[in-house]
Amino acid sequence: MELQTAPENSVRPQLAVVMPVHNEAATVRSVIEELSATIVAAHAVTLFVFEDGSKDGTGEVLREIAASMPALRVSTSPDRKGYPRAVRDAILSIDPKKFPVLLFLDGDGQYDPRDFKRLLAEFRTGSADIVNAYRTRRTEPLYRSLPSKFLRRLEGLLFNPGVKDVTSAFRLMRTEVAQTVARAIRYSPYNFWLEFTARASSMGYRQVEVPVSYRVREGATKVYGLWKMPKILRAELGALLHTWLDYHGPEVARFATVGGSGALVILGLLWALTDLARIPYLVSAAIAIEASIFWAFVLHERWTFRRIPKSDSLSRRFAAYNLVALAGLAVNLVGLFALTELFRMFYLLSEFLAIVIAFGFNYFASRRFAWTGRPGTTPGREDTTRVPHGIEDD
Repeated sequence: MELQTAPENSVRPQLAVVMPVHNEAATVRSVIEELSATIVAAHAVTLFVFEDGSKDGTGEVLREIAASMPALRVSTSPDRKGYPRAVRDAILSIDPKKFPVLLFLDGDGQYDPRDFKRLLAEFRTGSADIVNAYRTRRTEPLYRSLPSKFLRRLEGLLFNPGVKDVTSAFRLMRTEVAQTVARAIRYSPYNFWLEFTARASSMGYRQVEVPVSYRVREGATKVYGLWKMPKILRAELGALLHTWLDYHGPEVARFATVGGSGALVILGLLWALTDLARIPYLVSAAIAIEASIFWAFVLHERWTFRRIPKSDSLSRRFAAYNLVALAGLAVNLVGLFALTELFRMFYLLSEFLAIVIAFGFNYFASRRFAWTGRPGTTPGREDTTRVPHGIEDD
């Protein structure tokens, strides 16, 4: 990798602006000039541009600009890495001691640098580790917007990241946070930020978003065509699911184990109350079900979700879990009826599938309504990163 440097600024900056480019020779100069006028000059920061194996002379244009722009650092790569790896390497190359805060944006001109003020204002509040730009009035072809909406909704269900625009590449972040998350990226072959947002959420980092304007891409960056979208959707769906299993697989296994023990509690109590205590079997079943809910709640509280920070009262969590468990029972019965009567399945197969569906409902509903925290996090932790000198005022 070749690193081009220009003379140091008279004011030592503490904000790194990071931008990857590939085959953007026609427009990279105008993009950098806009960044220089709106962010670099106004806030005394350093702009790092990472060129990823361009074949159109982008590297030569960047070296020419760097010769007369002290705040610009250019890194070129002889070979194409691809977007996810290029972004990861770019983030990891920043020295967090010199640059504790990092602003990332793509180099195709779709983001307006003037919106940096909005991200900075939110970052100053100390409410988040990552301030995400939420693109408003975004226009895309239907073949792109539908898969994108599906992946965003799925990520919201699986990870509850607290932001809607999970693929946005315009973010103001604490550098150490960005690097910790970037090091963990493993699966996404096309969209780095989908997995990044999911992992940041699973690691317990606080993410918020602010609305920004959206512009049509200026450069030669190619938007994937219709023919490639099924492959991309399959790959990114797999990346999301693999990422989810990385963080939640053991938890799901514990949840299933507790569910199995709850079934044994129901069967044991049903037999004891009906045969030994001579209580009518329907009454015995109701008592056994409620007892199994209490049993499962205790195990979930002490074992399954032991690493989840408890922000609500114990009684509130128990009430929420009780409602979830009863709703799961209803899901099971409705699934059994629908699969058997409407789809004409054998009733035992129907019940097996209904149990699987109800299990998924119970797990996700329990995580959403009863145990809502994230593993290993402490709600309301103090932010130790201050806005760096030189970007305090607009």
